[in-house]
Amino acid sequence: MNLIINTFLLWGTCQDIRKKKIKTIYLIVGGILGLIFNMVKIGTKTFLFKQWLIALFPGAVFLIYAKITGEKIGFGDGMILLILGNFYYISEICIILEISLIFLILFSTILLCSRKVSVDYQIPFLPFLWISHTLLWGLGYV
Repeated sequence: MNLIINTFLLWGTCQDIRKKKIKTIYLIVGGILGLIFNMVKIGTKTFLFKQWLIALFPGAVFLIYAKITGEKIGFGDGMILLILGNFYYISEICIILEISLIFLILFSTILLCSRKVSVDYQIPFLPFLWISHTLLWGLGYV
């Protein structure tokens, strides 16, 4: 399953870097994969509704923040976190998110200190989610 999720994140990363937008079809495919995954879990009696709802929380927070700030953080990033909530527990999503933010901060600091960009420059977030997921998958955490 991690290979599918990692491939999905890589596909989105390529879109996000090239166009700074995530196509709707990509989000629909991810949502369908998440639904199928959860339907299989329901069939095997390993689905826990309360834990699933909690795992969706980070994505919901990102979507609310995107709405409030006029998409300083894109809706696509929140949707990706919602999709990941279908596959992982809240603890796993939080660690993926934390490592992503650390990489984003380091990258932003390097860009700003080198004066290659201004403070208003928008950096795609999905590549950092993909990197952190790949790292954690390689370490056996997810």
